Amino acid sequence: MRAGSLRHFVTIQHFVETGRNSRNDPEGEWEDLYLMVPCSVMTKSASEDEGQRQQVSSATIEVTMRWHPNVTADHRIKWGTRIFNIDGLNNVDERNRELILTCKERR
Repeated sequence: MRAGSLRHFVTIQHFVETGRNSRNDPEGEWEDLYLMVPCSVMTKSASEDEGQRQQVSSATIEVTMRWHPNVTADHRIKWGTRIFNIDGLNNVDERNRELILTCKERR
């Protein structure tokens, strides 16, 4: 991995549960876990669908960063004002050097 290709900065967030609502769903808020993480962000696909009489757009991105042992699919990525849920993690060649996250934008 070339350090020069890590030209974007993202924030990795985790959900902090504060309780449960009447339907027993978790309530809480997202808090910043790691700030200013250097990475490469590439758009892999984008689509627009018409559902429920409104147009819905979604984007899938790939975030490449240095390996970090504590990043999981339970976290999410904040890039500027955009929020992405982590769908998959790939520890490249299982060498604990590079981590590729497949993320879908939350709308």
